[in-house]
Amino acid sequence: MPLNPDDSAGSQLALLAAVKLLLAPHRGDLDAIKGLRHELDNTRELLASLPGTERKLLSFEVTAEALMAVLAPPSQSQY
Repeated sequence: MPLNPDDSAGSQLALLAAVKLLLAPHRGDLDAIKGLRHELDNTRELLASLPGTERKLLSFEVTAEALMAVLAPPSQSQY
């Protein structure tokens, strides 16, 4: 069965979980928050500049918020 990148949600969720675990020790670290926000902004701009990426941009936004929630100080976290 060929892998369709648009339907690889399971793989993306597994990757998101792994990245969250890597980010967890940096919770509340302002430099880490600023660095991640900068990288997410750059990636968002890149996606927005490409034709036909509206669906991927929406998915990216959801993932970006999930990653930023991991770095938020415990008092500001949704978890």
